[in-house]
Amino acid sequence: MRLTRRGRIVFRSFGLVVVLFLATVGWSLGSALTAPGGDSISARLAEWGRDHGLGAIVTAAENLQYKLNPPPVGGTPDTSVLKNLGPTTAPTLSATSVGIHAPLTPLANIPATIIDLAAVQRL
Repeated sequence: MRLTRRGRIVFRSFGLVVVLFLATVGWSLGSALTAPGGDSISARLAEWGRDHGLGAIVTAAENLQYKLNPPPVGGTPDTSVLKNLGPTTAPTLSATSVGIHAPLTPLANIPATIIDLAAVQRL
């Protein structure tokens, strides 16, 4: 079947819109997947989806995943890792830990006459 001139224009325009849409989504998704961090690919995809209004779909996919592969139930946790923690104490605050610094010195010396002129002009 041969398309008319108008049909070819509509078909090409639709194809161009689809290609532009896929390129934009691909660029955005590629940026999200290559961003620095230690998250897994699935976590990055979920975060990207939620950031772009696909939260309901991401939640439905996560619920389906948990339904198909439920986590183990029961048992006792491994407490051997707790031995290395040691006692905890409340942190103590000092002037250096809070970030209090010495007063700043001006970078330039402004003559008193300029300061006086500025004060006179404000009056």
